[in-house]
Amino acid sequence: MPFANSRRFPADGIPTTAASGGRPAGVRTRLRLRGRLRPGMTVLVVLGVLSVSLAIAFTMLHSQMASEQLTSNYSRLESSRQAALTGAAAALRRLASSDWGGVDEVLVRVVERNVWFEVRYAPGDDLLTSSDEDYAELPFRLTITSTGTAADPGNTTLVSQYVVTAVVELERKKLSSAPSTWAKAQNYTVYQSSNNDAFVQFPVQIKGPAMIQGPLKLLTEYPTDSTIRQGYLKGLNDLYVTGQGDMRPFTQSVKLGTGRTGATTKSLLSSTLQLSVSEVSLDAVPPATPANSVTSYQLYPGGPVYEIPNLTSLYGSSLANLSLGPDPVDNPLGVFRTNGGVTLWDNVSLQGVLMTQGYQADVTIAGDNVLLQGADLPALANSSTKRQLPAAIIADDLLLSGGSENGQLQGLCLCGDDFTFLSGTQNTSFRLQGRLIASELKLYGRTEWIMSPSTWSSLWSLYNFFGSDGDLFPLWVYVWKRLSPVSTLTLEPPLETVSYHWHDWSQPLYQADPSDGALRWKLIRWQENE
Repeated sequence: MPFANSRRFPADGIPTTAASGGRPAGVRTRLRLRGRLRPGMTVLVVLGVLSVSLAIAFTMLHSQMASEQLTSNYSRLESSRQAALTGAAAALRRLASSDWGGVDEVLVRVVERNVWFEVRYAPGDDLLTSSDEDYAELPFRLTITSTGTAADPGNTTLVSQYVVTAVVELERKKLSSAPSTWAKAQNYTVYQSSNNDAFVQFPVQIKGPAMIQGPLKLLTEYPTDSTIRQGYLKGLNDLYVTGQGDMRPFTQSVKLGTGRTGATTKSLLSSTLQLSVSEVSLDAVPPATPANSVTSYQLYPGGPVYEIPNLTSLYGSSLANLSLGPDPVDNPLGVFRTNGGVTLWDNVSLQGVLMTQGYQADVTIAGDNVLLQGADLPALANSSTKRQLPAAIIADDLLLSGGSENGQLQGLCLCGDDFTFLSGTQNTSFRLQGRLIASELKLYGRTEWIMSPSTWSSLWSLYNFFGSDGDLFPLWVYVWKRLSPVSTLTLEPPLETVSYHWHDWSQPLYQADPSDGALRWKLIRWQENE
């Protein structure tokens, strides 16, 4: 008996109910579930749109923040640049002022809140190398480094820096002042500065004007006979007059201290050698005096201080096979000093200034091929005059040993005491080209010439008996005794015009021109952020 609402099982096995109109059971349920999912999809869509909007907003915010940061960075960089430029300008103004603090000065200034500069001076020029033609200008160049800094007001650890570099070069307009008596001594090849005896014996020759303030002892070693002495000097003058060479012991004017040199000697100079001779009052003050305890020097006010190398500390009191000269970095003037005396043996060459100090501060030239040479000073602005410091500033004596050959002193030599050619053979050779200022002059003769009075008398007698009209006594002596009248020991003026400068080592060498009031500089190079 069939039941109401009973399930029917069709042939395909899927249960149905009457209420469902014969549809499969569960279909309505699934349709209802699908209808409930539609609001969730809307939420997802909304959430997606929100995500995209937030991403876009974040990107725009990030972009805006980056833009603001870039603007802030650029603003700091520009502030630091302006600070660096301000610092460089301030540094250049300081250089042009009389109270500039020198290369050790550091300028630090606050330009505005969180913005400041720092300026430092450094001697030299990093881009100037030894291969550059202007390398000698290195000691006169300054590198100015101005660093501008700007900090973020909100975070002072965030800073921007900008660097301006300026290279300037000193315009040299004036040297340090020399003593008033210095210029007078420059008119003479030899200037004896005291009332001590001056010994001059041939074959030694002084070329150019001479100032002999003390008693002149001319040819006192040989020949001792006054007639023979006059005959030899007359023969030298005749050789000069006839164009056979000037071998006279003096070749130009001679000034003597009033009343100090005997009449016979003055007659030999004026009558026999036909030189201009005059007498002058003794100068009470010497042209210059060697300084003691000089250990350093400075080229310009505020510039770096250069230590003077001590040769006796570095090499001892005997030098040989050594070449020294200026160094633009450490010793631009080429100044060298000694503590006491020093002996120069073979192949010593020194360009610059040799300065002796201390006890028995002699310079003895004992070897061959010794050269003391002054160095040219960097020129003054708008001047073509060649200037040098003395090649030798000797507290005591300069001594030339009797066997030394091929010695040269090119420049001015100042001796606090003696300038001496020690007795030696006629192979001894030395040439001073420049100026000599010395308290005493001792130019002794050659050993081959020291003959007995009887030997000189025999030569003179034979010359007067056998000599022809064309013969001259100096040539006769050369033929018979091989004693050449040609001097190998000479003191002569420089080959070219040179102005020798005396420097007070307690002062900088180059000074501000009084018309300027301060040092003047020219700009060589300007660089930014390099």
